Amino acid sequence: MTPEELGRLAERIPPLVRFGASSWNYPGWRGLVYHRDYLGKGASTRMLEEYAAFPLFRTVGIDSSFYAPPTEEVLRGYAERLPPGFPCVSKVWNQVTVQTFAKPLDKPRAGQINPDFLNPDVFLEAVYEPYQRWFADHAGPFVFEFQAIGRQSGVGPEDFAGRLDEFFTALPREGQYAVEVRNEEFLTPMYFAVLREHGVAHVFSSWTRMPSPSSAESSPSTARRSPRSVPVDTATCRKCPSWA
Repeated sequence: MTPEELGRLAERIPPLVRFGASSWNYPGWRGLVYHRDYLGKGASTRMLEEYAAFPLFRTVGIDSSFYAPPTEEVLRGYAERLPPGFPCVSKVWNQVTVQTFAKPLDKPRAGQINPDFLNPDVFLEAVYEPYQRWFADHAGPFVFEFQAIGRQSGVGPEDFAGRLDEFFTALPREGQYAVEVRNEEFLTPMYFAVLREHGVAHVFSSWTRMPSPSSAESSPSTARRSPRSVPVDTATCRKCPSWA
């Protein structure tokens, strides 16, 4: 497809619909999205500038923030490469979303209860406030991705929904938030009512054991997640445009 054809196609996308990938660090996109090689220190940050110039992309996901909050240097670097108002969908640091530490992600603490699970102070200090200081013009929805929580943890559907309610009550209302769960039993009317109350998006997922979007409870606050093999995210909520 020629640049002219891409431009015409982009013009047909409704202004409130944003297509983008869950990350941008894909050297294999050379010839499709990228037209040069990116090597050395800071290559990923420099690559972001060309990603944002691709006509069909109006958002991007920051996946690495799941493992650690971006530093001031990283956020400033991203901001310098993005056009004004280009929003990013960021995964929230898993220190806030992990209920019990798992061996693959944290061997030293495997099996231990996370004392910071759904701690609003940790989220605000480590994630939200740094974004507001250094990345406010590009801060889109924060995605809280919860790994599967075992039944032996004692956290059932009602308790989980109640904790979400307390958590989002403590967060700034102007923030954009989305929740992705890996427990089908958590998709209860109470869960969706909590999300609606706080204007939070639900992330539909093609993850193992999760129902398809067509069989899950509908909600005015929704977000969709494609299979992991396809780096595309979509999210919508009362405070967000449509995200893809």
